[in-house]
Amino acid sequence: PLAPTTEARAGPARSAALEALPTPAYACDAEGRITSFNERAAALWGRRPALDDIAERFSGAEALLTPDGSPLAHDRSPTALALANARAYEDCETVIVRPDGTRRTTLCYVTPAFEDFGVLTGATTVLIDVTDREERQREAQLALRKSEENFRGFFESVAVGALQVNAAGRIVRVNDRYCDITGYSREELLRMSPFDLGHPDDR
Repeated sequence: PLAPTTEARAGPARSAALEALPTPAYACDAEGRITSFNERAAALWGRRPALDDIAERFSGAEALLTPDGSPLAHDRSPTALALANARAYEDCETVIVRPDGTRRTTLCYVTPAFEDFGVLTGATTVLIDVTDREERQREAQLALRKSEENFRGFFESVAVGALQVNAAGRIVRVNDRYCDITGYSREELLRMSPFDLGHPDDR
């Protein structure tokens, strides 16, 4: 089991505020050292980073990736950029790699904190786990591709002439049998509409 969260310089108030959030969240000082995090962040990372440790900066994840799977250095993460540029970063997609090798896709929302006279004191990062959404999208895309492949196979192999028309009424697909029946080439038909093929009285 995970050990209880300890508190660093952020103090009990900030830790309590993070714990009250319904989503993973953590706080860093101006140098990026993690000062507090909630239980949801620990569960998302799959580990507990050391607090107030220069070796644990910007993110509690063991490793980070960009959405395309490329390694993302902690000092190039949204939290690091927010601290470096002293501005908020929103809706930044990153992939967390856990110690067991599993990955979670997250959206990061980073809000810098300032004292009087605009002195940057740190930042709070909120993470939204969108892994399930990403998986559903991939499954839907796979199903769509499979459906398209099946339809294309049927469309090309059917023994009767067949054509497909888009919403604007233009022919976008014809099979070989339709070309044989009409006497037009595929290239010619793709420049036409079904109305071009019928007798004007039938329109």
